[in-house]
Amino acid sequence: MLKNVASGLQSGAHRIDRTSAQEPECTEGAHEGESEIGAALPCPLAAPGGYDRRAGPPQADEHDSNKTDASPNQGRAGVLQQPVKETSKVRNLLLSFIGFLVLFHGAQVAAQELKIGFVSTERVFREAVPAVEAMKRLEKEFKPREDEIKKITEQARVIQLQLEKEGMTMSASERRTSESELGRLSRERQRLEREFREELNLRKNEELAAVLQRANKVIQEIAEKEKFDLILQEAVYRSPRVDITDKVIKALSGK
Repeated sequence: MLKNVASGLQSGAHRIDRTSAQEPECTEGAHEGESEIGAALPCPLAAPGGYDRRAGPPQADEHDSNKTDASPNQGRAGVLQQPVKETSKVRNLLLSFIGFLVLFHGAQVAAQELKIGFVSTERVFREAVPAVEAMKRLEKEFKPREDEIKKITEQARVIQLQLEKEGMTMSASERRTSESELGRLSRERQRLEREFREELNLRKNEELAAVLQRANKVIQEIAEKEKFDLILQEAVYRSPRVDITDKVIKALSGK
């Protein structure tokens, strides 16, 4: 038995020396005529990636490298994700379009239901009976002062004509007297005209303010009666369909 053990040790050592230079082949069990110690070595462990760790990593194939560099969207997961993104974009666009239609329709409905009117204040001041009566009162009130201005203006005109015709034949004292009187009349006329304009504008604003107050009251009554939502007194453009100035003037004339 000792002979068999020694023979097996020698055979196993010889086989190990031989496999150090040549890759051993995988065997499932011991060859015939060999002892258990000299049995064939097991298969070398394969490193991750399917190559022998002792032999080193395999050379990369150009064709395989092209496959590796391919876009991930070509894989199964990428193919599934792309249609999902496209569907999401289409859905968002559809929802945005529907929202726009709803808002546009709502704006049209609101515009149709909103009732708007327009009143020309200029026409009210010019044509309404209270405004016409106010202007007549002002004319009557300021007529005496207007006549006084006209009288002074006429006196100054007469002296100016006299100086133009007889200035060369007048004495120096007469000419100085006429020129002094002409200057006084001119200054008096300017003063009266300035005071006249200031006081007339003041009284006119007072009368028109009273007319406007009455007109606003009438406009408010018309708006409540005819269910107006908005009535404007100034506008760059207005349609005759929304102009209610005639109604206001007629209402003011009846009061």
